[in-house]
Amino acid sequence: YYNFNLKLELFNDARVRRALNLAIDRELICETLGAGQIPAAGFVPPGFLDANGNDFFETAGTYGIATDLSKLDEAKALLAEAGYPGGAGFPEFTIMYNTSEAHKMVAEMIQEQLKTNLGINTKLENQEWAVFQDTRKAGNYELARGGWLTDFMDPSGLLSIFTSQNAYNDPKFNNAEYDQLLSDSAKVGGQEHFDLLYKAQDILMSELPIIPVYHYSDFMLAKDKLVGWDRSVLGTIDFSGASIVE
Repeated sequence: YYNFNLKLELFNDARVRRALNLAIDRELICETLGAGQIPAAGFVPPGFLDANGNDFFETAGTYGIATDLSKLDEAKALLAEAGYPGGAGFPEFTIMYNTSEAHKMVAEMIQEQLKTNLGINTKLENQEWAVFQDTRKAGNYELARGGWLTDFMDPSGLLSIFTSQNAYNDPKFNNAEYDQLLSDSAKVGGQEHFDLLYKAQDILMSELPIIPVYHYSDFMLAKDKLVGWDRSVLGTIDFSGASIVE
């Protein structure tokens, strides 16, 4: 995903943020990367089950954000409503990413798509990881790449980073209702817990402090004769019950 710097007047208008989100062809980006990534229209990836056994990703839906360019007319209309018809007058800004050939390719594709689809000009800048982390945390960017992995099987491990006091809240998103929902969700269990998290992601994807692009995927190869093994969504491999069947 990419973080908007919400401290900048450039991205204060939610119509602008949504327009940029709708002008990105996530499916093409994932096809180009060719490593099984899943186009993202929300923040919580597949694999997290709520108390009713439903996949959070599937239940939450896409929030009206197409993973292809089928919403491009809406994007153009929103940008025009915000005062930039055809991208006219929209300030050039910089897309920042940490050094990596894959990240570079994604940034280049986003740059091309914003130019072709909305008439918006951007520049690219890469920084080495340590410098990039400091730059992003300090808010010295306009649009910057982000990524997140949680270490426990609950959507709150992802959604909580956008609470106002979280150290990893790079876009500096500040929404009191969102903060309260995350706080309340930690105090209850069962489906009530997940219902609060669904509402929180509703707010996140309505305000759009980010451009979600894709969810990570892992590929694993295993021979058919290896049975009884398992892998968690978090990537842990369990061979405790595994055996070889010749």
